[in-house]
Amino acid sequence: MDSKSYKILISGMSFNVGGVETYIRSVFRNIDKSIFHLDFINDQVRDDIAFQEEILAEGSNIYHLHGKRQWKEFLKKNRGRYDAIIFNIIAPYFHQIRVCCKYGGFKAVIVHSHNGFVDLPSFLKPIIPLTMKYERFKLSHLPIIRWACSDRAAEWMFGKNKQYEFIKNGINAEKFKYSNSTRESVRKELGLNISDYCIGHIGRFDPQKNHEYLIKIFIQYSKIDKDAKLLLAGPLLNEAIVNSVKKEIAENNISDRVIFLGPRNDADRLYQTMDVFILPSLYEGLPIVGVEAQDSGLPCLFSDKISKQVCVNEYCKFISIDDESIPLWIDALKDIKNAIIDRELGYDAIINNGFVMEKEIKHIEKVLVNILN
Repeated sequence: MDSKSYKILISGMSFNVGGVETYIRSVFRNIDKSIFHLDFINDQVRDDIAFQEEILAEGSNIYHLHGKRQWKEFLKKNRGRYDAIIFNIIAPYFHQIRVCCKYGGFKAVIVHSHNGFVDLPSFLKPIIPLTMKYERFKLSHLPIIRWACSDRAAEWMFGKNKQYEFIKNGINAEKFKYSNSTRESVRKELGLNISDYCIGHIGRFDPQKNHEYLIKIFIQYSKIDKDAKLLLAGPLLNEAIVNSVKKEIAENNISDRVIFLGPRNDADRLYQTMDVFILPSLYEGLPIVGVEAQDSGLPCLFSDKISKQVCVNEYCKFISIDDESIPLWIDALKDIKNAIIDRELGYDAIINNGFVMEKEIKHIEKVLVNILN
């Protein structure tokens, strides 16, 4: 590895502690800081980003840029100061990419795709295909380097058959490894019985995560399994969805069987107490929570809108998310409850499939050095 110090700008952090933010933090924590110095750009409405205190404490800078004018002024003033900028984004219509290619003086402008779709108001959804085609066309004419967390994320961002660097969503595998003692401890904290069949979900409340469909599944399943409990962790961002979900729960008299935990920083402990992890998302790039859940040995039920590259063991199943498919989710939950699951194997599967942050960091470091030399 070259001993030269490379200066990298990172864009894509928001104030929300989501999958992208958690991934960027992991890269920041693990990258060799004797070789790479990372600074951050915040172009969100709020003037704070996730993990801001940690970033500043490590000697990195956070630049707050709002609007195209501030971006241009910053890039012109700092032209040539940074070797590369990495955009962590979910859609290609991002004018700052073009501005960076024109004014930044970077050796590399890297676009890292983290998602497989993007939410828009319902009245705008009909124009998504045409808009995306136009934005991908413009992006294809820029001198960028393409990274993505999955084939689905790459196709969404760059179009079909575009070459890209597969950057796996690596995790701290040791942290999420199954622990029976942790399982017992957390179950006691949450008031769960040993016999309870805990269906778990971790994700912010917004349309992408499809909580309303998840509740439909659980309402039907709870009718045939008196031991079923539903564990919901994640920021309650969308009030309308939260209210809709709680209304359905109340109307079906299952309030005592659904646990709302809100935002948590102990997902590693929560996975241990679950018996199955469920993620009926409308779209994903490659969900980090899916990797973490499998590390803890959990069987996982994913929507068929999620890239199959997330699956690292035999306990994954992908199911359609139309209303006619709800019986398939019910059957899958029954099968898992009756199956013998060796949760100790989850960690080995993650290691064998390379979804380990330490390994992926070495990959990223090598790719960056090759690009920048």
